[in-house]
Amino acid sequence: MNSLPNNPIKTGEQYGASQNPYWNKNTNFVSEKSVTCNTKNGQMEINRDPYRFKFDAQVADISVKDYIAGYRNADSFIVYCQQCANYGHRYGCPPFDYDVMQFISQYRKLRVMGFKLVPTKQLPLSMANEVIVAALPEMNDKLFALERELDGFACGFVGKCSFCNGPCARIEAKPCRHPDKVRPSLEAFGFDMMKTSENLLGITMKWGQNGLLPEYLTLVCGVFYDKPSKA
Repeated sequence: MNSLPNNPIKTGEQYGASQNPYWNKNTNFVSEKSVTCNTKNGQMEINRDPYRFKFDAQVADISVKDYIAGYRNADSFIVYCQQCANYGHRYGCPPFDYDVMQFISQYRKLRVMGFKLVPTKQLPLSMANEVIVAALPEMNDKLFALERELDGFACGFVGKCSFCNGPCARIEAKPCRHPDKVRPSLEAFGFDMMKTSENLLGITMKWGQNGLLPEYLTLVCGVFYDKPSKA
């Protein structure tokens, strides 16, 4: 079973996002106690040994109807998911036991957030996952804060779930250990992340070369919101 996680979180810290469509700006992030940060020119520099990186975030709003029509190609992207070892083995990954189209169509809007994760020095490509995992706490904090503010449903970041140290409970047909945190990615729902990043957020995705990370890594998430009230 891969049931949709319940979302009991309804109120919490506020995220200063504009209500204007296709709003874009650099976004500052609040650091955790374990992080030393300096904010300058709308960016936050986070210092962690043995490397440092910066966040640069862009935000955009789009109607769910337009996003489905222009950015969803589930038949093509499910093929990539099926080639991944996580397919069917993690609660945030397909196949799902609910109708994705029916679920997302109950919302009228989507707020997309794109994060440029910029290392302040060249790093080997093999460190990509390590850099992303180190950055996830800050990014997840902002995603869940936005989910609470909009009273919506968040879609997280593509890749391995970071909330369990061991194998996912799905492998043993047991309930998710972190249903309040685990979310599918937009890509798992069949959406094109490159097109989303470039067309909606103005972020061109970069790829590593010669065994080195690109100048920045791009991670995209979003929150479906504005569900019509039941009469």
